[in-house]
Amino acid sequence: MAEAEARQPGSIIRLLDESAIRLLFRLADQIVIMPKVSLTGIEYPQLRDLEDWGRAMKVLEKHGFVEKVVITRLIACPACGSANVATQYRCVKCDSYNLERTRIVQHLVCGYTDTQIKFKNDTCPKCGLKITNPEAELISLGVVYECLDCGSRTSRPKMVHRCMECDNIFTYREASYRPVYAFRVTEEGRRLVSKELVRDVVRKALETEGFTVEEDVTLPGMSGVSHKYTLVVRRDGSPVMAIDIIMGREAEVLDAMVKRMDLAPEIEYVIITDNRAAITRRIAGSSNIRVLDRRDVDKLIEELKNIVGGRSL
Repeated sequence: MAEAEARQPGSIIRLLDESAIRLLFRLADQIVIMPKVSLTGIEYPQLRDLEDWGRAMKVLEKHGFVEKVVITRLIACPACGSANVATQYRCVKCDSYNLERTRIVQHLVCGYTDTQIKFKNDTCPKCGLKITNPEAELISLGVVYECLDCGSRTSRPKMVHRCMECDNIFTYREASYRPVYAFRVTEEGRRLVSKELVRDVVRKALETEGFTVEEDVTLPGMSGVSHKYTLVVRRDGSPVMAIDIIMGREAEVLDAMVKRMDLAPEIEYVIITDNRAAITRRIAGSSNIRVLDRRDVDKLIEELKNIVGGRSL
């Protein structure tokens, strides 16, 4: 029961703090937040300007509004945690790093077979003939790694990792294999941002200006027909603004135009939407409808306060 109450629109602000709300708006606008991986670590450029976003992200994840998706994993040093790690090959016999990748080749003229390293200056070490056309005169029999210190060869050298920060050397058995996440808003998070969260943010902002804000209120039109609004803003009990939060579908826009024509002229009518440009084009002749963009919450609140600025207590 307590969780169900927490999901009610009127309690969303209490559920999420300001940092979490701003982050959720950002995630909903960007759809997916991708990481940038470099030798210095993992960062999220799209979130760089948001303070405390890491903690806020955990809050959103906890309540199911955001999910993280593993897009890759990084080898990390088990000693210092750095992902600035180089992979190196060692000789399986003497443990030297001085390996060279080469091919085993056979000279077609005399049949001599050895690694290509031995054909110095493009000359066969057995018959002494100059190799003028390696592709035609040598047959490749496979790739190997040859140790230039002890001369041993292997197709599978010993692989180790070296941390470029603390110089720790470790194998895959000791390595940390760190997940790298992308973040995306869930369907519940999208629904929340599209209407419920906007409603709560707007209500809270206008209440701090001294207005009374009611949700899902019906107001009588001048024709006598009543219309329902997402929010109604009152001063001293009288409505001064009616607000609808819509997605921008054709039926919603037509309904908004009818509401505006029937709404008392002294009451401001505001539409909040994700599709401001499209809706503005459709209602070009209805100058009494104010269309605000949901996607920039700070600008949205500023514009609403400017609209009601002349009506403040």
